Amino acid sequence: MEISSNENGDLQYGRRDLRVWTTLAVLQHCHPLARPLEVQIKELAEAEGSTEYQESTDSFLITISNALDEKAFDEVLVHEYAHALIHEYSGPSEDAVWGVVYASLYNLIFGDH
Repeated sequence: MEISSNENGDLQYGRRDLRVWTTLAVLQHCHPLARPLEVQIKELAEAEGSTEYQESTDSFLITISNALDEKAFDEVLVHEYAHALIHEYSGPSEDAVWGVVYASLYNLIFGDH
C-alpha cells in the first residue's frame, strides 16, 4: 500500500484522501489503547472491516476495506476501534456495553445524530 500526503497534509491512498488518519488521531488522543494498534487498508472479500487482537505481539490490528467511500472509512474505523477499546476491559464482544462505547466514539467523531 502506498500512502502519500497532499498539500493540506491529508494522507492519500491512490486518489482518495484518507481523513481516516485524522479520525484515528482523535480516537487515540481521547480514548487511548493500552496496547499498540496497527491499521491496514486493503481488499477484503466480504467485510467492511475487522479487529483482531494479536496475542503474539499483544497488539490490535484493524483492517478496513479499500472499496469503501471516504465517509464509510471513518464509520468503519470508529466501529472497529470500539471493538479494540472494549476488548481492553472485557474481552471481545458486541453486546450492550460495546454499543455504549461505539455510540460515545461515534458522537465524538460525527456529533449527535
